[in-house]
Parts: sequence; structure tokens; C-alpha cells
Amino acid sequence: MIGAPDDDDDFRYGFGSASPADHPHKSSARRRIITAIAALAALAIAAAAWVALTQSPTPTATGPVASSRPSTATEGAPAQSPAATAPAAPAPTAGAAAPLTPETVADTVTTLVTAAAELSPDATEPPEQLAAVASGAILDEIKNDQLELQANGWTRTGTPKVLDVTIVSSDTTSTPATVVTQACIDSSDVQTLDSDGASLQGAGTAGPHRALNIFTFEQSGTSWRIIARSFPDETTC
Repeated sequence: MIGAPDDDDDFRYGFGSASPADHPHKSSARRRIITAIAALAALAIAAAAWVALTQSPTPTATGPVASSRPSTATEGAPAQSPAATAPAAPAPTAGAAAPLTPETVADTVTTLVTAAAELSPDATEPPEQLAAVASGAILDEIKNDQLELQANGWTRTGTPKVLDVTIVSSDTTSTPATVVTQACIDSSDVQTLDSDGASLQGAGTAGPHRALNIFTFEQSGTSWRIIARSFPDETTC
């Protein structure tokens, strides 16, 4: 029969309780369950936030990445422009001789005729001064002239003068490059004497003796040397 409940532990303390001492255990279990649910909820929120952060779009290489604060190394430092680099000077061409001018031609020919006039008839090798400005056929010509003087017992005095130098033509594309020049040579001070010391020039040959000479230059390393001499059809100058 249903009536007012007695001091029934099951009714007062809930279904399944065997005694009042069981109630604190039920409350403690309920708190643990609530705490566990709250922890799971917090963990779920944290996991959702982490997923949202990891799936956010990353900056691409198409634009600069903004920084919320400049680095301490560059903060407050003025911007520096790249240092200007001076253009390199063109390197000189190896083995190229300076172009011949009438002045350098005159100096070279003067050295040639002066060294030839001072050459000893019994010299077996051209002096250094002569070898520096001449080579090839012109040296053979000078040597043959000295042999002729020696064979006849003749001597020569005086030094020719170089006048009115011009550059006739040049071929800088050939190997080696060559330049043809023309100079008026004045030999008025030159005398050829026989074995007795008498002049070989006749009495009627006194006066200026000028003649055009054609000198061919050839490039030799970084300098020019005279390699040949010839005469035009008209030698008057």
C-alpha cells in the first residue's frame, strides 16, 4: 500500500542509495563529471581555435610580409642606398704600338742616320742604338755601305739632317702592321774622304745635297722599326 514514506533511505537520498553515507559519494561523482565535461568543452574550443589558426592563409611571395614592429637592428637607422660602382677602365690592347706621327718618324729616322754615321767600319754587330730603330734590309744596307768604305780605305764625316717628314700610307690590318713615310735628307755636312783624306766630291758638287728618301716602318711589339729604304723617281726636295 502506498502511503507516507517511512524513513526510507532510498526515497530520501535517491534511488540506489543504500545508506545516507552514499550521498557524498554521489555529489563528488557529479562534480567530477561536470568538471570533466567542462574540461572537454575547453579542450574542444582550444582545438577549434588551433585548427582555425593553422588553416589561415599564409603570405605568398607576391608581396612583402608586414611586420608589427621593426627589428632592433634597423629601427631608427636611415635607409642606405647601394654604393655606386665605378665602371672599369678599358684594358689597353696588349702588344699594340702607339700610332706613328710625323714627329716620331723624324726622331726615328734621325736616330737611324746618326747611328749609321757613327758606325765603325769593322763593327760585326749593329750598336744597340741602331738595333732599337732598325731591322731587316736597312741594316744590311748600312753594313754593305760600311764594307765598301773599308774595302776602299775611305772614311766619312758629318751627319745628315732629316727634314720635311710626311706619312705616305699605312696598313694597320696586316701582320705586322706597316707604315710608309717620306723624308727629305740633307747631306750637306757629309763628306766621304779617300785614303789620303781628300774629299771624293768634285769641286762642282759643292752646296746643299738634299734627296727624298722613302722609309718603310714595321710594327715590332710596342714600337716601330725601319725595315727598308728606297727612293722615288723624283728625289729633289
